[in-house]
Amino acid sequence: MKRVLVALILFFFLFALPNIHAAPASIPWEFNYTADNATFATNDGIVEIYVENGAAYLSCNISDLTDNLQKGMRVVVNLTLKVSIESVSSGVKIIVGNDTMIHKSLSSGDFSLEFYALHDYNATDRFTIVLYDYGGNMDASLKSIYIEKPRGGLEEGGILTIVGISVVFMVLSILAAVMYMLKPRIKKREEKPPVKAEKKEEKEKKQKEEGVDKEVIAAITGALSIYLGGKKFKIISVKPSPWKYYGRLKMMRRWK
Repeated sequence: MKRVLVALILFFFLFALPNIHAAPASIPWEFNYTADNATFATNDGIVEIYVENGAAYLSCNISDLTDNLQKGMRVVVNLTLKVSIESVSSGVKIIVGNDTMIHKSLSSGDFSLEFYALHDYNATDRFTIVLYDYGGNMDASLKSIYIEKPRGGLEEGGILTIVGISVVFMVLSILAAVMYMLKPRIKKREEKPPVKAEKKEEKEKKQKEEGVDKEVIAAITGALSIYLGGKKFKIISVKPSPWKYYGRLKMMRRWK
């Protein structure tokens, strides 16, 4: 059963979750700038950019990032910024084709900028990242770009339905097995009467066999208490008088 559960979970992660694609580490970026000074370098797939009092531009074709960029696909750009104290205005702008997807004023820190494609784009459309800083300077590190294609439609809905139903029935089966294993123990505990109740029933049964009623015992106790003047005493046993049986026998003979 554990193996089946693990297989279902793997199936869910492989086929039901969205398809995430990472852009290649070596992207043929085109670099230019309109600033007092700017530099561009790559180190182990990380793009390092320095811009001083102006804007720097990184651009490439969409085909350099992914096979295609369709409407609804999510794009995440991860970068780190270090802005000088003298900076008056600094931020990032991302442009795809003719559409401005992101335009944010940012300071120093790590950022994950995400947006969704507005429509289908051609492979030759340009993907541009603009880094600007006015009044000071900025050091930027472009770490990675992820493009996510969400799954949808009847196929993925059917997969999710099958996985969900399978997990529900598996959980119900496990609960049924546990309840079945615990049932005999609970039944034994319910069938076993308390020890005190057994002793009480045996005592009452014994008193009935001896022919002594509780009312009779109470009357005898009260009479003895009056006779002894309230002194403490203990009744060890109460036995029926033999004269009682003699009177019954006499009555029976008389009716014969």
